[in-house]
Order: sequence, then C-alpha cells, then structure tokens
Amino acid sequence: MSWMVPESKLDPNQRDFLQTLARDGGRNFWVRGFAGSGKSVLVVHALIHAKQENPGLRACIVLFTRSLIDLFKTGLPEGLAGVEVMTFYEFEKAPRNYDLILVDEVQDLPADVLGLLRKHSRRLIVAGDEAQSIYPRRVAPGDIPRLTAATPYTLTILHRLTTRIIEIATALFPEKQLDTAKKSRLKNVDVTVARAEKPTDEVAYIWKKASENALPGVPVGVLMPRHDLVTRFANEVLRQQGKGPWRETKNKYDKPDFGAMNDHLREAGLRLRYIGNQYAGLAQTEKEGTVVLMTYQSAKGLDFETVFLPYLDSQLAIAPDAELANTLFYVAVTRTRLNLHLSYTGRPHPLVERIPEHLIHRVSLPLAESSNGPEGGDAAPDFLF
Repeated sequence: MSWMVPESKLDPNQRDFLQTLARDGGRNFWVRGFAGSGKSVLVVHALIHAKQENPGLRACIVLFTRSLIDLFKTGLPEGLAGVEVMTFYEFEKAPRNYDLILVDEVQDLPADVLGLLRKHSRRLIVAGDEAQSIYPRRVAPGDIPRLTAATPYTLTILHRLTTRIIEIATALFPEKQLDTAKKSRLKNVDVTVARAEKPTDEVAYIWKKASENALPGVPVGVLMPRHDLVTRFANEVLRQQGKGPWRETKNKYDKPDFGAMNDHLREAGLRLRYIGNQYAGLAQTEKEGTVVLMTYQSAKGLDFETVFLPYLDSQLAIAPDAELANTLFYVAVTRTRLNLHLSYTGRPHPLVERIPEHLIHRVSLPLAESSNGPEGGDAAPDFLF
C-alpha cells in the first residue's frame, strides 16, 4: 500500500531516530509526533532494523484496531511476514514474552496494558500522539513515560497534511499546536464545504465525487462519527442507484452485521464497503478502487487521498461531550493527504461554522450541470507520505 515509505526517503529527523535506536541497543522509546509525521512508518522501520541485527529476534506489533492491523500487515516486507501483529485485547488475554514489542497509537491503551507490555518485553518501542486520544480507558499522557520506562523522541516534520489542512486544524484547535511543526508539503488545495437543502442531494454529491475519485491505489474515505450514519449513507446510495436497501441484521455480539451489508453492496454492484471491526480489508479495497465507509474512531491512524465528512449539520452529535467531539473531528479532518469535502443539510455544525471563510470554498447543492466545483483531486500531490 502507498502508506509505507522506503528508508531512503525518510527525513533527517526520522533517520536520526533509527540511528539513536542502534546506538542505544536496549533503551525503550516513545515516538511522539503530530498527525502525519510518520510515526507508523518508523515503527515498521524500527522492526526491520531490529530483525536485520538479530534475525532470531522474537518480536510483535500491538495495535488498537483491526483496521490498523490490516494496514501494518501491508507495510511489512516479505521477510517479516511471520511477525505477530495483534490487538491489545488479544495481548491482554494471552500475554507472552518477546525480545521486542512495538506499539502504535499508544495514547489509547489502558495503563494496565502498558504495564503488561513492559513486563513481557525486553525492549519496548511505542508511538503515539496525545492530541488524538479518544478512548475512555486511555492512559493519561503524562503517565506514558513512567509506565513504559520509555525515553520520548519527538518527530517535528509533517508529511501527510497540506498547508490548508494544517491551517484549518489550527484555526479550530489551536491547543493541538499543529502550526508549530515543520512542513514538507507546501501545496494548497481547495477544501470544499457543501450545503444541501435535502439530505438526498448531499449523499448524491458525495457518492458522485467519491466514486469518481476512487481508483486502484487511490483510497477515498467517507467518514462518520456513528455506525447508524454509516447504514443511513449506504442505504441512501443504494436507493439512488435503484437498488434495494440493506435490512439490518445482527452479528453474534448483537451489533449490526456490516459483513452482511458489504455482501449486499457487492451484490448490488456498488464499489462501496464498510471497514472496521474485522469487516473488509484496506488492502483489497484500495486495490479495487473501492470507496471506504468508516467511523472517525476506526479511521484513526489511517489516511486517504480524499476524505468526505457528511452529515455535519447543526443537530449532529459527534460525541457525548465537547472535548471528545473536538478530538474526533480533529482526527477526521487530518485523515486526508490531499482533498477534503465537508457537507451538511440545513444549518452547519458549530465546528464547521468556526472554520475561517478564506480557508474554504463553499458550494450549494445540487450543483448545476455545468458546475463541478473545485477539483483539487486533479492536481497531483507534491509529496505522498
């Protein structure tokens, strides 16, 4: 997949970290950095270096979500295909001893799990961004160095985010301090805010744009804060394409069976799939040029060429409290490598209203036949990371 970067293209900051690892052969490290600074890439390269130095090294990667597991498996070279990659739930149920444990999204792990990881590893390398902490059992950021006995190492260069996305995220959430990072991508693209009179027009706009932009190797994500909105969006696309709706069924956990929904979408001939909770896979959807449906939570740690954030009307409840809602929206906005489309019906969500006018391009839906709006997607990205 396109997310993995060869060592020859790492920035000086990242190469210095790998050299530091080699010099300090036994020390634990916490790789800190903003969204898009290459933390996940460094986790894989740290593993590659460790296995090169000691081919018999017992190592595993511990992650938070199944989506991240799928992503990491696509980034591992063939020689490391046998390295165990698991969720922290799996590790917690059956902990084993390893020479090296690597962890991504460490800010979301519970404190007791971090203690368990430290206990069962000769060396521990964790990566994460405190500004993206979203789960209730999460560790307090100040406790990460103590619980992991890890030395912080900060990445200072942003690779994924364009200048415009950084400006929007900074305007909305100055406390995240994105503007203090160095930037490797200077190209600006249009960020579109689309207002619809009817929800049907909003979905029609998103589906047209998303299906046009989704090509093999060019991932497109439609992200929503809740699963009921995922179902609502999928069924509206089905209706507009003249297909029957998905009648919700439950899995063994009495939750919506999105595997069954994906089967229904496939049988309807639509390049649209839900990813999350072990349903579908990132590698296959990117290979096929399929539009991906995800929640904000499941998308954390991932990125897409183009991101759509629908249903951002004034009544949308992103999360039970304002702090969590802000963090989830920050996560969603920073998932894009290039294009971002925000949309709503009626009145906008307060977070959308706070975006400075000079940073966005507004359109009204439905678009006139001759108007396609800004086409940031036609411009080749200046740097993909």
